[in-house]
Amino acid sequence: FLPALHPWSEAFQLVFLTLGLFLFLYDGINKGELETKRGALPSPLALFLVLAVLYTWRSADYTLSRDFLFILYSYLAIYLLVAHLQEGGRRYVLALLVVLGTFCALHGIYQFFFGFESLLQKIRAPNFRPPPGMAPFMAEVASRIEQKRVFSTFLLPSHFAAFLGMTIPLTTGAFFTVRRITLAFLLLIAASLQILALFLTRSFSGWLSFLLAGTFVFSICMVIRERVSVRRLAGIWVMALTAIGLIFFLLTLLRPDNPFSAKNNPLLLRLLNWKVALRMIWESPFWGRGLATFGLFYPQYQEAGGNVVHHAHNSYLQLGTEMGVLGAGAFIWFALWWTRGMVQALRRDGGQNVPLIMAVLVAGVAFFIHTALDFAFYEPGCGLVAFAILGLGVPYMRRGERLLRVKEGWRSPLALGGLAVSLALCIIFILPFYGRLYYQRAELKLQGRVTIPASGVSDLYRAIRFDPRSSEYHHALGIALFRHLGRKEEGIAEVKKAISLSPLHHHYHFDLGMMYLIMGEREKGEGAIRRAQKLCPFCEDYRKVLQRLRRR
Repeated sequence: FLPALHPWSEAFQLVFLTLGLFLFLYDGINKGELETKRGALPSPLALFLVLAVLYTWRSADYTLSRDFLFILYSYLAIYLLVAHLQEGGRRYVLALLVVLGTFCALHGIYQFFFGFESLLQKIRAPNFRPPPGMAPFMAEVASRIEQKRVFSTFLLPSHFAAFLGMTIPLTTGAFFTVRRITLAFLLLIAASLQILALFLTRSFSGWLSFLLAGTFVFSICMVIRERVSVRRLAGIWVMALTAIGLIFFLLTLLRPDNPFSAKNNPLLLRLLNWKVALRMIWESPFWGRGLATFGLFYPQYQEAGGNVVHHAHNSYLQLGTEMGVLGAGAFIWFALWWTRGMVQALRRDGGQNVPLIMAVLVAGVAFFIHTALDFAFYEPGCGLVAFAILGLGVPYMRRGERLLRVKEGWRSPLALGGLAVSLALCIIFILPFYGRLYYQRAELKLQGRVTIPASGVSDLYRAIRFDPRSSEYHHALGIALFRHLGRKEEGIAEVKKAISLSPLHHHYHFDLGMMYLIMGEREKGEGAIRRAQKLCPFCEDYRKVLQRLRRR
């Protein structure tokens, strides 16, 4: 499976970022002076990460929480590395983000004109099996493809819109800083392409966060640098709200699911999701349920008319359900700390860096606003870019440096210790990744056109050896043993093991109940299905099976 460690795989990214952190530490140790910026790990971010680790170990589903903890680690790593770059390095990162935004915009525009029909044919093919991470969202993805809403390489159009809401300000800021006319012209074209792609996403949340962030930062700049009157400031906001209204009007004409529609109203569905999240927080305000576990608990709280979701569509509320109000408060504190630091940088700067400071500030604020409207924070394609941009802003804050002097006798032990920790982290990241590879290969052997049951079961055992606490693997192994190899008792035992690892997956209980019914143990089977219905009251399949059992 070595070819599977391609440059865009999550495991490779984690390994690369870990080695980057080690090289940064090694450079400081080798020089004898380890210099770190005070804003690179502020108190709110440190508190948030400590709570994230806590709510991974005390989680309703350890593997779900652990996988998202790895994502948070990548956010922290990119933030630290970018924050400590020199000016030349930061300009390379800025250029990379501008190029990335432009290529994604071009891909989205191509998708709009040429890509949707082939995508729909692929999704509707009888043998199509989406990646496990995308499987719960395929109905949403298909509906957005039918509406010709572009999403480029992202999961959903709203995530692509969040990404463009961060790259457009950076492209615009770069346009105002370059001196060569040719380069300025290219940047103008790049910004225009990104704005067009943003419109083609037809995302209300993307446009709202982008325009609100831009208006907020422009207003702050006018107050700080131009001393504008309250009347002019009010005029700026009236023009911005008018622009938002016009864009929303156009999007309403282009989208059947709009805030004024009677069916699939996105605003109403979000309000129902937020209401559920608030109920969950109210029941347990000070003790969270576990990182990234909102989707496990949601079916128990789902209200009539609400859609089946795996995220609250407001990451601050979702963090409140998963990490308690302290976890959500820590992240909000970090957002306010960063915004305040950038506003102070805008006030202090003499003028040369103002366009870049404003660009980074707009991009960061757009991300923080979008986090309240969707779940881009939980999507690595958006979150990783966002934290790189947040890291770009740290040097402008000028909060000083911490200087740690390293004695010559300690340099070699510290370097070897850092290398050992880095290698250990890389192994920790890669082991679950290989477990996932074996699991995916087993799925192909068990559910493909030509089944190879014995080999598929062997791969599932290997997957469990790499990741023994994954309830998903134990559940799949139990089903395979029961259905394909006829080892019914072992299959039931494996499904029970999956339930013990993660008792909130309602379909585990349903599958266990059906196994018992096939074995002729009706009482146990009915009890397991009742537990499944209790965990997911709105599931019609569970209700119908229980009704048939009662008729008998």
